Amino acid sequence: MLSYFYNDLTTADKKAFAGADYKNMISWMRCCTDLRNICAHYGRLYFRIFSAMPSGFQISEAAKRRLWCAILSVRALYPSAEKWNSEFMPRIDALFEEYKEDIDLYHLAFPRDWTTQLKK
Repeated sequence: MLSYFYNDLTTADKKAFAGADYKNMISWMRCCTDLRNICAHYGRLYFRIFSAMPSGFQISEAAKRRLWCAILSVRALYPSAEKWNSEFMPRIDALFEEYKEDIDLYHLAFPRDWTTQLKK
């Protein structure tokens, strides 16, 4: 509902709320909504093709509908760089390390230097 509410705001209100990223905000919110719904209903993220595509990121077309872009959208909306770097990043890194025998980050469209790119 929040993404629909934001989309219905006037351009001036969107700018006041989101600043320079006001044009990308709706696509980021939609990506986060898709990610949330998949997780809430126990859907798989591996090999997932997302319906929403985020804007404002310099990434390949093939990666735009994968988990990588959903995570980039979450990062863009995350309010605290300190918490992102100190709480989220170590957790996702530990998760990938724990399942390194089962997960090929290529299938999630994560680049080789994903830890560098995801830092805020």
